[in-house]
Amino acid sequence: MVGIDITGINYVITEQRPTGLAGLQTALNHISLGDTEKILGGVCDVGCPQIFGEPGKVLPGAVFLMLEKSPEKEGSSYGKLQLNSTGDLLFNGGEIKDLIGLVQKCITIP
Repeated sequence: MVGIDITGINYVITEQRPTGLAGLQTALNHISLGDTEKILGGVCDVGCPQIFGEPGKVLPGAVFLMLEKSPEKEGSSYGKLQLNSTGDLLFNGGEIKDLIGLVQKCITIP
């Protein structure tokens, strides 16, 4: 069980395509609409029970990112995450296909 002492907008999203990006896209929409200055977004997938057959393409696990309109501290950001005109995620100007790709880019930033 994960316990985080935060409040505000919260919900669960089920994705049609298992990219792990729907939560981040929705979180960015809340920031762009002015609903909040920062928001925690990510994915938590405990995996598919064997009774339901083959597991999906997304490996079980969890990752969350704190998204802020303006970073609070200098140097506390991995980069700029934004939505393009069609709703696709861009990280530092490059298109992101899935959450695993985004995390890999974040942990390899010099």
